[in-house]
Amino acid sequence: MTTLFLLLILSTAIASPLAAAPYVEMDTFISSEPIALEAISDDWKGRYSPNGEKQTASVWLESGYKKNNWSIGALYREEQQFTFSSDTADLFYTISNDQDLDQNRAYKIDLDAYRFRGFGARIAKHFKPTSTLELSLGTSLFSASNLLDGQVSGVATAEDGDNYNFQLDGDYVYDEDVLFNRPNTNAPSGIGVAVDLSVKWKPNQNTKVDLRVKDLAGAIRWRDVPYTEAQANSETNTTTEDGFSSINPILSGIEGYKPDYTQKLKPSADLHAQYQFKNTAYTAGAKAKYINESRLFAVGAAKQTNKGKLALYYWPDISTLEAAFQGKKLGLSFAIDSLDSSEVKTLWLSLQYQ
Repeated sequence: MTTLFLLLILSTAIASPLAAAPYVEMDTFISSEPIALEAISDDWKGRYSPNGEKQTASVWLESGYKKNNWSIGALYREEQQFTFSSDTADLFYTISNDQDLDQNRAYKIDLDAYRFRGFGARIAKHFKPTSTLELSLGTSLFSASNLLDGQVSGVATAEDGDNYNFQLDGDYVYDEDVLFNRPNTNAPSGIGVAVDLSVKWKPNQNTKVDLRVKDLAGAIRWRDVPYTEAQANSETNTTTEDGFSSINPILSGIEGYKPDYTQKLKPSADLHAQYQFKNTAYTAGAKAKYINESRLFAVGAAKQTNKGKLALYYWPDISTLEAAFQGKKLGLSFAIDSLDSSEVKTLWLSLQYQ
């Protein structure tokens, strides 16, 4: 669906005779610390990296028109942020791959989930308070779906390599209960509002700093929301033919519907600083990214050519190389941490046309 939507907004922006200045913006960031992206949809059947505690996916597709100091466009976005303890990842990977558990080990379970999908519109006002400073303040209004928000915590204890017991506390809202498989739930709908901010600062001819903050403020108001507030334990425990535990958890607590629920949006930010060396075609640069409570940094360099500026950046925290191009109207950026598709844990693609 995202590909179809992108093609639609591209053709609309380019073909419309009403557009004073069409623009398109796409930004997709996907990262998984414990397991390759390819293995996520395959029940974690892949090479595992211990101590990974985060999985993140962020998609922003926007297209519209700019005129004078205003811009307005259609917006599609997705956010998925999962934060968990390394014990949680260890247990899930071991069970998913039918491996032996560490005997008598107590696995501390801790999972925080945040997810939504939105489709709507964004309007922004652009300011230039001084000759060196540009600001853009945007507001988006969107219809929301694909809700998941809440926490699960507890402990799982391995009696031996094949059998384990657990006690969990869950408090979360959702469109579909992926943990305890509550049947026949009705997916909720929501209306979201978000504020974003862009800052461009050029204190002199050689220095430039760009900052973009998404979801600086915002929330989604959901209606008729399925929720679970419950404790689960593994008192019902059977053994499969291959000798591993098959657990039917006993639940105690509440499953129901909330008449409304407010999901607060989590901010993310991108910072890019550049210094142009005098009388040369070369630029030194540094970048920073904040998303899912992770702070990532990069260093790199760029060279000005007849077609535009070519740049390379290295992100040491995630061992990722980013290649970028900035032309007069078109900007592209692509980053990946491995050329082997089965090993890729971080991937992002950005495009700007204006």
